[in-house]
Amino acid sequence: MDIAPAARDDLEERLDTLARKHGVPGAAAGVLAGDEMTVCATGVTRDDAEGVPITDDTLFLVGSITKVWTATLVMQLVDEGRVGLDDRVNSHLDLPLQLADQGVADTVTIRQLLTHTGGFYGDREDPPERGDDALLRAIASYADLPQLHRPGQLFSYCNAGYNVVGRLVECLSGSNWDDALRERVLLPLGLQRTSTLPEQAMVHPVAIGHDLDLAEKKQTPVTVWCDSRAAGPCGGTLAMRAADLLAFAKMHLRDGQGPDGTRVLSPQSARLMREPQVAMNDPVMGLAWGLGWEIGRVDEPVVVGHGGNTNGQMALLFRVPERSVAITNGDATARSTTRCPPTRPPVPNRAPHPAGRPTRCRTSAARRRARPGARTQSPARWTREKGAGDGR
Repeated sequence: MDIAPAARDDLEERLDTLARKHGVPGAAAGVLAGDEMTVCATGVTRDDAEGVPITDDTLFLVGSITKVWTATLVMQLVDEGRVGLDDRVNSHLDLPLQLADQGVADTVTIRQLLTHTGGFYGDREDPPERGDDALLRAIASYADLPQLHRPGQLFSYCNAGYNVVGRLVECLSGSNWDDALRERVLLPLGLQRTSTLPEQAMVHPVAIGHDLDLAEKKQTPVTVWCDSRAAGPCGGTLAMRAADLLAFAKMHLRDGQGPDGTRVLSPQSARLMREPQVAMNDPVMGLAWGLGWEIGRVDEPVVVGHGGNTNGQMALLFRVPERSVAITNGDATARSTTRCPPTRPPVPNRAPHPAGRPTRCRTSAARRRARPGARTQSPARWTREKGAGDGR
């Protein structure tokens, strides 16, 4: 990993200043510009006597950024000709998806699941499964998930949908999602420390998330480090260093080419993932959504990314393909357990919002993941009208 000393010092000073200002126990950040990567860290792994200094090698949970990794696995299957984006997902599952509206379950497509337009409720608490069949059992629990809107008509952030496409990966690859991710993405990228299982992560230094109690004005380390294995594909278990996340971003910046020249994705699939599929024009959710990627800017230079928030940890990844630049950060920050004011109703598509995103408050229902990249869904907040002509 190439580190420019001057750039690192500047980034480290900024990170340290911001962490102290906002009361963040520990954080890591990184910038990739071309082939030059700069990574730094500050603070401690947990805000108590057991905390140790965070280093460049500390692992952070990345939350819903995992969805881009799951979408990458699906696009590999597309490259192999084993699946089409507009195939009905049930045509490839060994145990068909069942929903409260079985007509939707039988017709919802892979593209609709990847773009959060499947329309069914997506925030069922995942069962506490640890076996290789954890995802199978999770999908089997979806039979009573209600329909919020017709598939393909609206955007409604759906974690359950990404678990379904994770199960699709299992059925077509012949292995569980954890092994498929390791064999198809982690190993080709040389990411030896990145893991989806806590027993693998715990042999490395890991950051611990924190809960925030506003009444007591203090934050405490969480008592559960990650989510159930059943939540893997949508963002509950994947942990890595900042440098590892930038290595994944670099592969996408190179249109699917790995560090040794090996193809992880075809150029066509890598580019398609960042092309708008659903128009958003919403300052909270970005201007559009691709296949896994949130699109924050559609004019040149295009900016795509994703965020994650899980078990008291937050992460962000942004990349600018035309400039070969990617930026990431992760922190073991506290999460509020208080309620926020009611969210506003859906708004129609409108002109792009000026650059910048407002700060979003996290409701108690969103205690694990908040947008961007959240695993939390409120029909009033996350349902957005799909733009005419989008979705292909």
